[in-house]
Amino acid sequence: MMKTQQGFTLVELLIVVAIIGILAAVATPMYSDYVEKARISEIHSLAAGYKVRIGVCHMMTGGLNGCKTNGSNDFDVGRAIVSGDDFKNVKTLSVKNGDISIKTRSTAGGKSYCYKPEEIESVIKWDFSEGVCSP
Repeated sequence: MMKTQQGFTLVELLIVVAIIGILAAVATPMYSDYVEKARISEIHSLAAGYKVRIGVCHMMTGGLNGCKTNGSNDFDVGRAIVSGDDFKNVKTLSVKNGDISIKTRSTAGGKSYCYKPEEIESVIKWDFSEGVCSP
C-alpha cells in the first residue's frame, strides 16, 4: 500500500502568515487607542470626585475662588494627589479656584490635562482639555 503525503504546502503556509500579518497590522493601532482611552478613563474617574466637591464649594461660597486642594483658610475640596501616591497613570492632581490640573506619569505619556469650570446660570459646565490650566 502506498501512503499519501499529508501536510500543508509552502504557498498555503505563506498565505496564512500573510493573513496573520494583515490582522496584526490592523489590530495594533486599535489596541493603542483602547489603551489611551483606558488612561483617559482613569483621569475622568479621579476628577469626578473632585468635581462634586467643587460643586459643593461653589454652592457654599457662591463662587469658585478659594475652591482648592489642601486648603487652609479657603474651602478644601480634598487632598491633592502627588507623585508618591499609588495611581497607575496619574502623577499629580491639584485644584485651584475650581480648575483641576492633572499630570500623567511618563509611562502614560507625561501629558497635562485640565478641567476648567464655567458657571452658566448657577450651573457648572466642565471643559476638559489637554494642556496646563491657564488662569
